[in-house]
Amino acid sequence: MNKQNELAKNTAIIAFGKISTQLISFFLLPLYTKVLSANEYGTVDLILTYASLFLPVATLALEQSVFRFLIDVRNDPKKKKELITTSLIACTLILFLLELILFFCNYFFQSSVIGYFGIVLIVSVYSTMFLQICRGLGDNVAYSLAGVITAIVQIVCNIIFLVFFGLGAKGMILSTIFGNLACVFFVYYRCNLNKLLSIKACNKDTILNMLRYSLPLVPNQLSWWILQASDKVIVQLFIGIFGNGLLAVANKFPGVYMQINGIFTISWTESATVHIHDKDANHFFYKTINSLMNLFSSLCFGIIVCMPFIFRVMVNSQYNDTYGIIPFYMMGSLFNAIVNFYGVIYVAYKDTIQIMKTAIMAAVINIVSHLLLIRFFGIYAAALSTMIGFGFMAFYRYFHSRRYIVVKLSNKFFIFSIVMMLFSLIGFYSSAYYVQLLAFIIVLIVSIYLNVEMIGNIIIKLKEKLFSL
Repeated sequence: MNKQNELAKNTAIIAFGKISTQLISFFLLPLYTKVLSANEYGTVDLILTYASLFLPVATLALEQSVFRFLIDVRNDPKKKKELITTSLIACTLILFLLELILFFCNYFFQSSVIGYFGIVLIVSVYSTMFLQICRGLGDNVAYSLAGVITAIVQIVCNIIFLVFFGLGAKGMILSTIFGNLACVFFVYYRCNLNKLLSIKACNKDTILNMLRYSLPLVPNQLSWWILQASDKVIVQLFIGIFGNGLLAVANKFPGVYMQINGIFTISWTESATVHIHDKDANHFFYKTINSLMNLFSSLCFGIIVCMPFIFRVMVNSQYNDTYGIIPFYMMGSLFNAIVNFYGVIYVAYKDTIQIMKTAIMAAVINIVSHLLLIRFFGIYAAALSTMIGFGFMAFYRYFHSRRYIVVKLSNKFFIFSIVMMLFSLIGFYSSAYYVQLLAFIIVLIVSIYLNVEMIGNIIIKLKEKLFSL
């Protein structure tokens, strides 16, 4: 199987799980915004945000180590057992210490939020570790199915807890816990982890090697949290929990975009890591990254130009103030896509120090710009600062990664992205239906032209599959 076909196959497998479940979750947005007030939605989002903050501390980013190191030892059962056992024992010990701290905090403050947060953190750590072990072992089918099972359990629980029991914010938190538990049990049995776990396999040198790779990723992941979630903390301080609820809804649309981006990034990371030292690596990287960026530029501005037609259908009127924020978050997400695709180069070369440096710089820029802008632009400052932070990181990684491998984006990408941006924004902010429709048609035509090679390849593959039946 050639590299392009391998990448396409992995992407398709992962996409099946991610897209199907995200679409189901996305179309339940009207239910969530109807049943939950902005304050409740903001509370849930804040708990999950803090859980994502503590996650890299609880794992020391060992989930990234176990994935990267397992790729190199897929045919060595002894090494696989050593890596998996060692990383899980280390995470369990760290988690025990963190939960002990939370126990004392809960004793003094008597808050149910702390208790729920502690449970969410536990299930998040193990589901994250198990999913990355799945990827490292090369079982992308299991990885995809785990995502489907997690989402289905979470969605079903949300419907039961919110609609039938009226548990509100508590119901959404419980659904998150049950969804992650389902993921853990599925991966454990699907990947036969009982055969890859043994206390005797725990190795001091192994954990030290893994930590050398993972520790620089801890501040990197914290910086990612700052870039993506500090907005919510700052908005809570300056505007209130109501503002957080608005941001949570505004982020749903770019959230779908980034979920799709995550699918391609996951499969691209594996392909790039495996083939980084091939003779035709430069051509492979150039062709892949340009094709991906053409696709994600089209998708970004396609979502923006569709907003006038779908926003009021998908979102309750109490959240109308979120409408104008969406384009800034979408363009920030486009920069994020560039960051992800070029960041894979650092992962392939195991240069986690550079990943850390760029993320920290971008996080500082994000916080400073948000604090400077919030008094002038209010809730819009959150989206603007996110766009600025990701924009800086994209620019830096685009040029700095050339120390390893030169991958330039084509002039066609820049020219047609600007054209799509202009027309999508005209359609988005216009109140005239015919202007919105014309902008949509223009963006659609440009998108087809920009991705004509990819579309042609997909049609050829589909024809081959049909004729082979």
